[in-house]
Amino acid sequence: MLKVAKNEFRNDKKLREFTITAEELLLFFDMGGENHTHLKKELGLLNKTVVTYNILGKDKQNKRWGSFTLIAGFEYKNGIISYSFPHQVINMLLDPKMFAKINLVAIKGLRSRYSIALYELAEDYINVKIPKMSMSDFRLLMGIAEEKYTKFSMFQRRVIDIAVDEINQSEHINFTLSYELEKTGRKITHIKFIIHKKEN
Repeated sequence: MLKVAKNEFRNDKKLREFTITAEELLLFFDMGGENHTHLKKELGLLNKTVVTYNILGKDKQNKRWGSFTLIAGFEYKNGIISYSFPHQVINMLLDPKMFAKINLVAIKGLRSRYSIALYELAEDYINVKIPKMSMSDFRLLMGIAEEKYTKFSMFQRRVIDIAVDEINQSEHINFTLSYELEKTGRKITHIKFIIHKKEN
């Protein structure tokens, strides 16, 4: 979808709504030609996936942070999908250097929205250490409200482990992840992810 939008931008920089056939997306997600129910689920997932930037303060010069969903909205009609992006993604599409960082093939193989968010975080820190973060900051990065998965065992199983496992099992991602937990008293308060680059 990003690639299609980038190509359409070449002809019209003011364009804000893009189109792609359902057949093209089904092929991209390896769903088969008739799996429209699964396609609807995948598009809904993109619409709910929140990407948060500079929560960990990497961009110290500009002192800014924020978040956005991967797509702003979509509509299916007669085999054609119309979709739009939030302005943050539009700005990224207009910047070739930013677009070059996106590994579309890697994202394609990740089914959990938490896997995508964690992959983007790790990719951003691929050449440096990912800072240790509080569980509150990690929830913010994953787009998870404090009242969801209040038991840590459930949070670990449904969010952390699924995301790490999907990334580690992907043959299209050039690193694996492990993580360490830190307690304050009896409560787990911090998490640190470690990037392990794969040998070529």
